[in-house]
Amino acid sequence: MTEAPGIGQNFSKISENVDVISSMIYPSHWTSYFGIAKPDLEPYKLVAEYAKVENEVLGKLENQPVSRPWLQDFTASWLGSGNYLKYGKAEVEAQIKALQDNGINEYLLWNAGNTYSTGVNYKP
Repeated sequence: MTEAPGIGQNFSKISENVDVISSMIYPSHWTSYFGIAKPDLEPYKLVAEYAKVENEVLGKLENQPVSRPWLQDFTASWLGSGNYLKYGKAEVEAQIKALQDNGINEYLLWNAGNTYSTGVNYKP
């Protein structure tokens, strides 16, 4: 059963063995799967669309795990000019708000260099 093609995450199978799912939903890592041509440019929309699908899939499970996804706090310049945003406070807050607007209140932030955006309201 394919639930998130291209990124190797099958929520139903994973949730059979865990209490928490921490999917990596960085906008930079998606293609136009959700109908968003350049996902890194639309952090709120990408995360909101992802959350809708995850809620639908997990909502069908008898033992629903907690969703605590990984969010992007890094700039994906490797995507090339015009395909990425310089991520900072606004982009991180947009992702958090998208989760909260879809009933997901836990998250983790990722930055490989351990350099996180300053001034972020973690409860926007």
